[in-house]
Order: sequence, then C-alpha cells, then structure tokens
Amino acid sequence: FDMFSAVLYGESPETTNTEKAAPEDIEFVKATKKAFDITGTLMTNPMEKIMGSDLYKDFVVNMDKTVSVASERGMERVKRAVNTKAKHESKEETLSASKDEDQESSSGCPITAIKEKVGLNRDKFIPSEYENPSYIERLVNRENLSNEEIAEAQAPLLMAGVDTTAYVMSWFYLNMASNPDVQTKLAKHLKETLNGADVTTVEQMESLTYLKACF
Repeated sequence: FDMFSAVLYGESPETTNTEKAAPEDIEFVKATKKAFDITGTLMTNPMEKIMGSDLYKDFVVNMDKTVSVASERGMERVKRAVNTKAKHESKEETLSASKDEDQESSSGCPITAIKEKVGLNRDKFIPSEYENPSYIERLVNRENLSNEEIAEAQAPLLMAGVDTTAYVMSWFYLNMASNPDVQTKLAKHLKETLNGADVTTVEQMESLTYLKACF
C-alpha cells in the first residue's frame, strides 16, 4: 500500500510507522483487507450474495468505505496537482512575455526562437511538488481524463497494493506457524535488532537479514 501510494501521490503514507500513519490510511487498509477476506467466501458460496446475508452486507460496508476513502484522497491529490500546474503555467506565461520583449530588442538565434515558438522542444516538463512527478500529476498534465475519472481510479490501484501484501503476509504467517523453531529464532532476531521499534529506515531493513531469509 505504501509503495503504490508513493507512486500515485509522490510520497508514502508510512503506514508501518505508528507515529506517522494517518488514521484514515489505517482504516483504508483494514477495510480493504476485510473486503478481500470476505470475497473468497462469497466466490465459493454465491448464495451469500443472493440471500443478502450479514456476511455480504459486511463486504458491502467495507468495500464502500474503501472506495470512499480512496476517491476522497484521490480528488484531494488531483486538486493539488491542478493548482501546481496552474501556478507553473502562470509563471511560464510571465517568463514568455518577458522573453518575447527581449528577443524583439536583441539579435538572438532565429532558429532557436522558432523552435521554442512552435513547440519543438519535446522534453515536456511536468510541474511537481516532488523531485519526481507523481502518477496523479502526470495524468493531470496529460489532460486525457477528467479530474473525476482520475480520482475514481484511486480505489482499484490502492486496493491492489493492500491485496498483494496481504497474501504474501498470509503465506509468511502460515510458514511461521508450520515451523515453530524458525518462528522462535526470528522473534529473537527481531527483538535483538529492533527492540520493539518500527522499521522506518533503509538501514533497519537491511539489518534484518534473518527476516529476509524467511521470505
């Protein structure tokens, strides 16, 4: 989820860091995980949906929460990208007007002036709040989709981030339960290395050599 969010928005919500994670992001992850867990049961027992069972209603509640949070977050990010784009365009117009005045009174290279005027500089700059433009900022600058369409695309992309991680962790926990000696050794390794702290740095992650081996 953090990785997908970083690509979409340009920054990570850091849900693995209890001191920085936003409550709405945690709720999104929980609701998405719950909805996916129920999906398996609904696929093997379609009568749950047909009869409108409590299980199916629980699925709908969690899925609605997931889509709602993702869409709201998406629209918020889209508006930020639109504002960033507008500020850049306003600045470019001012610089362009100033450049035109300078060219009229100078003997600059006419070929360069023509290229800039007709837009032959193909390396399009994407205005961004970050060092690398986010996926949302790229979509906004392409202008192929409406703001609403971009916002609606958030849910399935972010849900995919939760889904893949959830299944990897499920297999990890199953393997740990099946190998108690390995589980004990890993617990000792984590306690000695982290002493209860969250993993928030590259250095911490690289120090967890036995954890990597378990995956």
